[in-house]
Amino acid sequence: MELLEISGILYCSLIVLFSSFVEKLTEFLRLFVALHLHRLEESHKFSTVREFLNLLFKYTFHTALEQFYRCLEVWSIFLDHMHNRGTPTERLVHLKVVCNCWPVKHIHMHMWMC
Repeated sequence: MELLEISGILYCSLIVLFSSFVEKLTEFLRLFVALHLHRLEESHKFSTVREFLNLLFKYTFHTALEQFYRCLEVWSIFLDHMHNRGTPTERLVHLKVVCNCWPVKHIHMHMWMC
C-alpha cells in the first residue's frame, strides 16, 4: 500500500470515529439533562449548572446539522424541566439565575410565567 492510500484510510476511519463520538456525546447530554440535572441543581454549587449550560450552548452551535437537531431535543428537555419547577414566580427567579451566564441576553422570560 502506498502512503497516500494508508493516510486516506486513516482519515476515513477518524471521520467515522469522530462522528460516532459526537453522536454518543449528544445522547449522553440528553440522558444527563433528562435524568440527572436535578441532582446537579440540588448540590450547593449552582454555578456548575450555569457552566454546564454555557458549554451546552456552545456545543449546540458547533455541531453538524443532525447533531444540532438532537441538541435541540436536549434543550427541549431542559425547558420542560424548567417549566415544571414550582410556582410561576419560583420558575422566573430560577430561570433568571440560570440565564445570567448565557451569551444571549434577550431571552423572553415571560413564556415561563404561565
